[in-house]
Amino acid sequence: MLFALTDFLVVIGVVIAVWRIRGTRDRLSHADTTTGLALFALAALVGSIRFLSDQVEGLQDAHSLASSTAAILGTPLLALGTSRSLHVLTRRSPAYYGVVGALLLLGFLGMLGVTDLQLIASLSALFAIVSSGYALYRRRPGATLWLASWLLLLFASLAIGGSREVTTLGIAHWHIYHALLGVWAVLVGEAVRACTSHNA
Repeated sequence: MLFALTDFLVVIGVVIAVWRIRGTRDRLSHADTTTGLALFALAALVGSIRFLSDQVEGLQDAHSLASSTAAILGTPLLALGTSRSLHVLTRRSPAYYGVVGALLLLGFLGMLGVTDLQLIASLSALFAIVSSGYALYRRRPGATLWLASWLLLLFASLAIGGSREVTTLGIAHWHIYHALLGVWAVLVGEAVRACTSHNA
């Protein structure tokens, strides 16, 4: 039961984030961000159902697939959303299509099992952090929140991790990780809001 509730914190965080984004004037231009968030929410929802229904083993593959999809597609989409909302890359820029092509290629290779999922997520996060850092240097609104959100995601993924195996903190790793993901999702929504409010 506790595992299901912890997973559902991510869903709540995403709902709050999407609600904040939908309240902006140009919400349709943030479709990449909301789609990326939705993939993380889907993985968390499958996790909640998995533990609530007592199908811990039966739904393990579905949960794993949903989580992998969030890593393969969700993280790159969010990275693109970061650069676009901060106006680091726009659809008019040839570099934008180069980055999209590279991320799609990585995602395709990830689906085939050729590329490590962690590599895709890490490269996407690195791209987003560089974009946020550049935007912060240029003093663009929302850059601080974007940078904070990616650093939090990186910390949650690398330092904590969502394993239920016995580790230094035991199963607390799982709960801390998903709680941080919930906070991360809210930060993403606030980052988009900050960028859009300034441009309104």
